[in-house]
Amino acid sequence: MTRDVIPELMLLFTHSLTALLASLFHDYIQPLPTTVKVLLLILYAVVIFLLYRAFKKVINLSADAGLRRELAEQQQELAKQQRYNHLRARMLEVVAEFVKERYEINYDLTFKLNKLDEEGNLKAKAVKEALDHADRTRVEKVKEALKSLSSALREDVFKKPATADAVNTDLMKVSFYAVEDDPDEPGQKALVPKARHYPNEGAPKTRKFKMSEGVAGLVWQDRTVIICENGGEDNRFKDMRSAQRAEYASMICLPTILDITAYKYSDLYGVLTLDSRIRRGYFEQGKEEFWADLLQPISNILIYARDSSRLIAALNKTVDRLACADPAATVE
Repeated sequence: MTRDVIPELMLLFTHSLTALLASLFHDYIQPLPTTVKVLLLILYAVVIFLLYRAFKKVINLSADAGLRRELAEQQQELAKQQRYNHLRARMLEVVAEFVKERYEINYDLTFKLNKLDEEGNLKAKAVKEALDHADRTRVEKVKEALKSLSSALREDVFKKPATADAVNTDLMKVSFYAVEDDPDEPGQKALVPKARHYPNEGAPKTRKFKMSEGVAGLVWQDRTVIICENGGEDNRFKDMRSAQRAEYASMICLPTILDITAYKYSDLYGVLTLDSRIRRGYFEQGKEEFWADLLQPISNILIYARDSSRLIAALNKTVDRLACADPAATVE
């Protein structure tokens, strides 16, 4: 109800009340002296005025409270949007830096191969060394990208305890598990850790995940984002030790999927996991789409890095076959 309708409501109320009183008390008032009638009329006017003031105050307070609530909701939405925009910008900065370094790696590889060719030293061993060096460098750049991602999330003050130290306490751990051949079971696949950033502590002891094993295994199986809002308290952590569960305050796992619509191709490359050790509820239930969209650029980095490593491996096999065919020959 707005202030604009108060006069109309009061006028309607006055007319209704006057008509009601006139019908009920007409026979009692009619015989009274004129002076008494005037005094009753004045008293009636005063009562109506006081009722009007009280009613207007209630309406104004209600309208003000509604406006304050609406303003608070708008401010919350604005804060959420500003937070998203800031995190989005930081993600794009991470990706932009990686793309820049990726081109530097490719340029360096091209330069080395051209130099070997010019020197007439395009031998299998030298080519493989150049390819392996490029792949190792690319892997390190992926790790640096994950470190930058951790730093960007650490800067986010959402649900950050006031006592958390920005550098040493407020950890944001990042891991990427790739779908590869199971190291223990030939012919089987498993999620194997490929790139990690664990600030201020050693790498975790988890060697792999089978499909449907743990939260990462469930993400692999269902190809969907899973958020454990309160980390180790989630029932999907039941196979972990109590002390290990306590290290997870909040966690999210996302599938890293390459979709090529034109070829109807979809391949799950691995699972990206992020967790906070101190911020309970940092990754909120119901925010799966928010995080999936925000972290898509990072997923693209991981997809590119995995494809590049596969390409390097394929090139190394080709070089090996050429060298076996003619050990003295150069690679043409």
